[in-house]
Formats: sequence, structure tokens, C-alpha cells
Amino acid sequence: MKKILYIVLLISVIEKLPAQGCSDAGICTLGSSLKKDQAFDKFSFAINQTLGSAEQNVKVYNSQIEISKSLFKKAQVQLKLPYIFTQGNLANTQGLGDISASFTYQYYQKNDWSINYTLGFKLGVNAADKAFEIQLPANNTMMMALPMVYQTSLGTHDILLGADARYKKVWRFALGFQMPIVQFNKNNFEASIAQNTPNASAYFTSNKLMRRPDALLRIDRSVAIGKRFQANAGLIAVYHLLHDRVYDINNTASYAVHGSKGLTLNYAVSGTYSINKNFELSFRFAQPLIVRKTRPEGLTRHYVVGLELKYRLQSN
Repeated sequence: MKKILYIVLLISVIEKLPAQGCSDAGICTLGSSLKKDQAFDKFSFAINQTLGSAEQNVKVYNSQIEISKSLFKKAQVQLKLPYIFTQGNLANTQGLGDISASFTYQYYQKNDWSINYTLGFKLGVNAADKAFEIQLPANNTMMMALPMVYQTSLGTHDILLGADARYKKVWRFALGFQMPIVQFNKNNFEASIAQNTPNASAYFTSNKLMRRPDALLRIDRSVAIGKRFQANAGLIAVYHLLHDRVYDINNTASYAVHGSKGLTLNYAVSGTYSINKNFELSFRFAQPLIVRKTRPEGLTRHYVVGLELKYRLQSN
């Protein structure tokens, strides 16, 4: 009963948090998802659906397939294939999202502790250059670039590094780092040009956006309720290490986007129910406590809610 009350309290707190913004370019969900037994699955296949409420109330739907395979007892590879739909006051878009691949190695496991290292890559699938049609006088039209929140890719190839330590199968402490290594973003949305376009000028300028690295610190606590249900709650801090850069209206020089450097602090809860030996159903919810002032990459989220169905073939 105490454990049930603990989870109810966590959920009630989350529902009262102010909705501001959440930025995750991939590092928050990097690598493995070890369960209570702290062992890699021999194989797993998951389908998950998330809904995020973004800036200007744009809805972002992410349908994702995740495949994990153990290479040997202490190593695992993981592949994530997302397909993204957006719906907002400027346009509706859809397309393949950035593809993630990672390798996780269990460096240490003894007594109550285990330590894992992860190396990952995120492959940008397009140049973030989707556009929409606007109406001009005399029944003329023109195409205008869509803000980054409507794009299905960040327009970069990234490297991701992570390490996590787990204590007594219930505490998890994780560090992460994500850095764009190839920038090919061709988005040219300029808020000042959009002053005469209804709704568009309220979005962040992202003209030829150059993203900067992120560092992550994550702390989680899990609670088992009976034999089939496991609840989890934690804090996820993402620090954007430098100001992002965009180009001026004439595309002649870049400048730093002040307010884009800094901390985003998120609170997350989840619950996983084991249907049987091989199948499990998970629910996740996240919302921010602290947000950066300016977020030209379009990753602002007032909240994120998700549902996942996973097939697990456990190791012997």
C-alpha cells in the first residue's frame, strides 16, 4: 500500500507542474533499458507512440520502432526508427525522423552495482527544409520555410556518449553527451520576415541553424509493485553547452542566439506492466521544471506522454 501511495503522489505532483518546455535531441533515451535483473535481453522489439505538445500548441506525434539485440553476455546494440507527424496552425507535416543506433557495454557488475558505457550515433534524414504556402495580394502565393518544430529532422549527424551506474536494481545515475558532428540544416525560417503572416512570427528564428552540444545528468528511482508492475520516477537535466547560431536575414553572417544556452530540467514518471514472460506494456509521462529562454531547434515540449508495447526474449 505504501508503494501504491508513493506512485499516486508522484503522478499527482506531475499533473501540477507548469508547462514550459522540454529539449531532447536524443541523449535522454540513449542506449539500453535494463530491467530489475540488470541483464540485457537476448532480443527485444518495441513499438511506441508518443504525443508531445510543442510551442504554439503544435502537436508532435512520434511512432517509433525499437530493436535491441545482445551481441554477447555484456553487450547490446539498439536501433530506433521514428516516423513523425506534426499538426499546427501553419501546416501539417510528416516523414521519417532521425535514426539512432547505439552500442552498450556492461563494464562492471558486482554485488549491488553495475556500470554501463554507451556509444551512439544519430543520423539526420533530411535538411529540415520543409515549407508551407502563404497567400499574397492579387491571389499570388509563395512558399515559406516552416519553423523547426514542424521538421522531422534536426539536419545534423550526431555522436552520443553515455555512462550509467545502477545500485541495488532500483537506483540509476546516468551521464550523457551529444554533439552534432555534421551540420547540414538548410531551414531558413526567419521570424522577422513572417511579421505579416498570421501565427508565423511567434516561432523562433532558425535560419541555417547550427546546433551546439548537450550534456545530460539523470537520476531515476524504481519501485516494484507486486510481481508484474514496476514504476519509475526521476529527474533529467540537459545543459545546452553553448549558444546555437543562426544566419542573419541576408544570409551573410551568423550570430549567436542568446538564451539558447543553459539548463532544461525535466521530471519523468513511467510504469511498466509485465503481461507475461515475453510481453510488457509501458506508460511514460514527462514535463519540465526549468526551460531555456530560447529554443530555435524546435524541441520545446509542454509535456510528452507515451505508450509502448515490447516483446522481450530474455537471456538464459
